[in-house]
Amino acid sequence: MKLGYITFSNEEQQFVHRVIQQINQGAIDELGFGRIRDAFSDEMFPGMSTLHRRSKYFVLLPTLYNQLSQKINKESSDISSLIRRWEINMTISLLKGANQGDIGITGSSIGITELEKGRYVKITPTNIYLEALRFLGLVNNSMSLINLIKQQSERNLESLKNRRTRDEIVEDPDGTDTSIGAKQNFFTFPGYRFDKVSYIDLQLTEYEANILKQRIIRYCRYSDKTPKLYSYILQNEKIRIKQSFFDLKTSIDKFPDSQKKLKEAYYMAYDFSKWAHLMNTYYRYIFNLKAGHQEIADKLKDHINGVLSSYDFPQFDRIEEILKYIKSNPGFKDVNKLCDFCLEAARLLDNIDNKEADLIKLITKRELCIKRNHHKIGNPRYDNTDYSNPPGYYSYRWDEIVYSMIIDIRNPKK
Repeated sequence: MKLGYITFSNEEQQFVHRVIQQINQGAIDELGFGRIRDAFSDEMFPGMSTLHRRSKYFVLLPTLYNQLSQKINKESSDISSLIRRWEINMTISLLKGANQGDIGITGSSIGITELEKGRYVKITPTNIYLEALRFLGLVNNSMSLINLIKQQSERNLESLKNRRTRDEIVEDPDGTDTSIGAKQNFFTFPGYRFDKVSYIDLQLTEYEANILKQRIIRYCRYSDKTPKLYSYILQNEKIRIKQSFFDLKTSIDKFPDSQKKLKEAYYMAYDFSKWAHLMNTYYRYIFNLKAGHQEIADKLKDHINGVLSSYDFPQFDRIEEILKYIKSNPGFKDVNKLCDFCLEAARLLDNIDNKEADLIKLITKRELCIKRNHHKIGNPRYDNTDYSNPPGYYSYRWDEIVYSMIIDIRNPKK
C-alpha cells in the first residue's frame, strides 16, 4: 500500500505517523523490492493493505463515525477521545459476539477485562482502515476525519431546524417539508450501537456484503472503467479461488482472452515474486556468510542451488519486461536506482556459474546504499538477526486480506 496521505488535521497526521512507524519496524525489505511489490498490489488489489484483517470493519467504522456525529455538539472538543472510547466498545462487542476460532479483531490480545479499564492498542482500527474507507467511498475524502464528524453534526442540526413540527403538519397537511435531509459524510449500516457494549457478529449480513461488493466493483477499476483483478473476481462468482496467491494461477489461466490485461498483471507479479524470493534468499545467504554462520549459510545455499538448477525463476528478458511494465505505472517511482539494480542482478543470475562473486558484491553494495548506517551485511551490530530460513514469497495482499474479503462477501450470514 502506498502511504501518501493528505490531511489538514494534526491528529490524523499523528495517526498516520504511528502507522508508518509500525510498518517500518516490522517490514523486511533490505533490497528495496517493496516498491515493485506494492505497485503490483495496487494494480491488482487497490485500496487494500496487509494491516487489514476483517471485512466487518468496513461496515462498523463509518457507522461509528456517523453515530458519533449525532451525539456531539458544538461544545464537544475532544472527538478523538470519543472515537477511542467507542472503538473500545466496538472491540469488546466483537469479542463478546465472536465464535471460537475467530481471528483478526484489533485489540483482542488485550482482553475484555483490560479493555473495560480503558486500555487499547496504539494502532487503532481508525489508523488501519480509514484510508481504505475513503478509497471505497464509505467515508468522505474531502477533509480530516475530525472535521468530517463536526461537519456532519452541523448538517444534522440544520436538517432538524428545517423539519416541520407536528402542529405545522396538522395545520397544513399538504405542505412540504423544507428539510431535505443532511448530506452524509459516512455510509451507515443499520443495527449497531457504539455508545455501549453489545454483541457484534464478525460475519457480514447479506445487505452489508452486497454494499461492499458493489463498492469494490465500482472503485477497483482502470481509467477505462474495465475491472481490476479484485473487482473482476467479485463480479464473477464462479471463479474458484484459494488462499495462496500462487494457487490462484489455475483460475487465472482460465480467464477469457478479453481479460488479457488482468492476466498480464498477474503473471508478471507471479514471476517477480519468484525472482525476488531468489534474490532475498541470496541476501540472507550473504548475511550469514559474513556473520560467520556457516551452517545456516550452507543450508540457504542448498535452497538457492535447488532453485537455480530447476530454472524456477524468470530470466533477464522477463525481468526487463516486468520492469518496463512497472515503470509505465504512473504511481511508481524508481527510487535509489532500483530498476538498474534489478537488471544488473538479472544479468548476473543468467550467468551465475561465472558471476556469483559479482552478484554477492552487487547485493552487498545495494544494501549499503539504501540502508547506510543500518546495513546488516558485515555489520556486527546485527550478527544475531534471525535470517536462518529462506524468505517468503510476495503474495501482494492476497493471502493476508483480499482472499478473506472475497470469502466474507461470497458467504454472508443468511
